Amino acid sequence: MGNRYPGRRDRHVRPGRPGAPIRRDVWVVVALLVIPAFGCAGGTAASAASSGCPIHYVQIAGKHVRVPVEPGCGRITGQVGTGDQVIIGPAGVYPEHLFAQPKVRITFTNLTPHVQRVDFEYSAVRSPRIAPGGRWSWTSDTAISLAYDTSGGGHGLLDIGALP
Repeated sequence: MGNRYPGRRDRHVRPGRPGAPIRRDVWVVVALLVIPAFGCAGGTAASAASSGCPIHYVQIAGKHVRVPVEPGCGRITGQVGTGDQVIIGPAGVYPEHLFAQPKVRITFTNLTPHVQRVDFEYSAVRSPRIAPGGRWSWTSDTAISLAYDTSGGGHGLLDIGALP
């Protein structure tokens, strides 16, 4: 494909490269189009790389933060999900309703530019302050259904030990 503007070189930026510049308008598009559109949900960077999942980064408060991925490259959607990852995004939490297994660590990742907290309703469980780009994990030993709120206004539901 030829260059539309003679005298200018085409710029090619590979998405997901940690050192690549991310323009502000790209971040706004990411935030508005639901961060989960990046694809994969939980696990570690090593498991994501070994499973063939693409690894994506967003820039938050001046640093590059890896978007969480689940084993098998399952998308994190805005509605219902199965796994162990919750994204706290600018427009709420993703997924809003997460099904998980008992004794599995549920990780909340803050992909907003503001400090967040997670409060479980009708429970004494409250996260510490989660910095922009930071993570907080919680584990339930038993089957339980819990609603939670974030300090940024997000609301979600965890169903531990229930089938979706």
